[in-house]
Amino acid sequence: MHWCTFLFAPLTRTVGALTHFFTISPKNGAGLKKLLVAAIAISNAAQIVLSPQPILGRPCINVVLIKRGFFMIIIRDILSLAILLIVCLLASPALSATYYISPTGSDANPGTLAKPWLTFSYAIDPARATCGDTLLLTNGTYGDGTSTGKISISKLICAAGNELTIRALNQRQAKIYDDGTGYTVRVQNSSHIIIDGLYARSNDNASGTYGKPIYVNDSHHITIRNNVVRNPNRYVNAHTYTAFRSQDILFEDNEAYVFHRHCVSAGQSERVVVRRQYCNPRGGRIPGGIAGIVGDADAVFSMYPCK
Repeated sequence: MHWCTFLFAPLTRTVGALTHFFTISPKNGAGLKKLLVAAIAISNAAQIVLSPQPILGRPCINVVLIKRGFFMIIIRDILSLAILLIVCLLASPALSATYYISPTGSDANPGTLAKPWLTFSYAIDPARATCGDTLLLTNGTYGDGTSTGKISISKLICAAGNELTIRALNQRQAKIYDDGTGYTVRVQNSSHIIIDGLYARSNDNASGTYGKPIYVNDSHHITIRNNVVRNPNRYVNAHTYTAFRSQDILFEDNEAYVFHRHCVSAGQSERVVVRRQYCNPRGGRIPGGIAGIVGDADAVFSMYPCK
């Protein structure tokens, strides 16, 4: 998250200097649009003054519009303003933030360790924990049967070096449960996400259709590491870790227990790396569970078709 504050002071015929501050960041792209629209709308456009003066403790560019003539629209100045805005945005350093979530938190809190958030749906948001940030889960139970919800990340496109990291504050002490009908952690249509150090468990549910602990689909550059996963729904064709229609996926230093299908499955995916993965089915299939085309804890890693 980075910030750049522009000072915009239009002068009108009837009012003195009116100062407006517009804060622009990747989380508030509307600020840029608002400033440009305002600049174009003012018919008595003016000259551009640059100042290296820092605002809010950070160096930036001050763009000041000063009245110079009635009905004078200087296209050059408006274009220069747009260019300066873009340059400032690109030049501002990316600043990461660390937030916290807890089963005893509140979404009215600021997301600090002392006052953490409660729900994943609130915490994982472009206005809060997003690309470049880290969301730390404090010890406790999350997911079905609690008020926290489960981890669902959708259409979040981050970049290398600016990943969203979701990590347990104390490895494997943040425990996320699914009742056999959904996912404990799902990442879809996203990129450059890291899931680190969680405990994720589903349950056997004869009426459930999913029950897949960690599931990645239609995504790329996703890292799943240091997690413990247990008990995908053994009444359905579910695996402990799954990548589907995805690319550049890394599974490393994870563990899996009590499963009946594959430990790690990659379907219609490319460049999937699995390393230092410990898998122990501990019983595998159950009476009345899925049967027929599936076996008993078939593989540590299954990829089809292979690429």
